Amino acid sequence: KNPGTGWEDLYMAGEDPEPNWSKLVIMGHSQGAGHAAYLGQTKNLMGAVMISGPQDECIDCPEGTEFWIDNNYMTHNKYTAFASGDEPAYVSGLIGANWNRMTEA
Repeated sequence: KNPGTGWEDLYMAGEDPEPNWSKLVIMGHSQGAGHAAYLGQTKNLMGAVMISGPQDECIDCPEGTEFWIDNNYMTHNKYTAFASGDEPAYVSGLIGANWNRMTEA
């Protein structure tokens, strides 16, 4: 709809257009940080920025329960993440633990 403005580089045209994931950086805050992480797991992104997350957790799960964040990632070493030092999910260790789990996957 906007020919010549550069948008055509960000998707693959066709009957069912698909984003050109390798040219996109996805950014999300809080739950959106989890979405950015998940897209990095399932798509080969240019990168992802996670603000105050991911905050996903498996509450009352037995020890050793497989969790989505532990699975392999298609996007490697292209993440930036930050959170406020007084944010409850950071202070509790949840966000940091998820960042560590992502580097181990």
